[in-house]
Amino acid sequence: MKCAHHVIYILCIQTLVLAADVDLLMTFKHRVVKRDPSSVLSSWGSRDYCTWYGIKCGRDASLSWVDTISITSSRLEFAMWDGFAHFQRLRYINFSTNRITGGIPWNLGRLKSLVSLDLSFNDIYGTIPSSFNDIPSLEILVLRKNRMHGAFPSGLCGNTKLRIFDMGFNKLTGR
Repeated sequence: MKCAHHVIYILCIQTLVLAADVDLLMTFKHRVVKRDPSSVLSSWGSRDYCTWYGIKCGRDASLSWVDTISITSSRLEFAMWDGFAHFQRLRYINFSTNRITGGIPWNLGRLKSLVSLDLSFNDIYGTIPSSFNDIPSLEILVLRKNRMHGAFPSGLCGNTKLRIFDMGFNKLTGR
């Protein structure tokens, strides 16, 4: 009796993650955040970072990446971090109503895909970086109720995509 051997190949397509994004998130959790009294970052560390609290991912056929970081009203304490600018495809950042200090890093202007930045109701100080003039996709910029001062970048006035620009309760000058 002759036996035929059949070999079946199964192709598994696995979604790859941007390892740099995972490293950045873990750096933020362990080195940047000073206090997390609500334990909102307790889920950070499980295998699928797209399920972590406050994280939403973008996906295509073979890759996932951090699209959104939104952790609001959680009493997180940290100083503004220039590491946010290293997320290659980050589009939405919302840390409203936390306890953030420090100035806004100029390199956030490198986030060419950034659509929305909401850092309202914190203790952020300094000026709005002129690099924000160079974010072509920016539609929403909310820095309400911080300690911002100085002139806001005049180039923001020329951004035709900017729909919401809320700087209330700061000490900004300009038109």
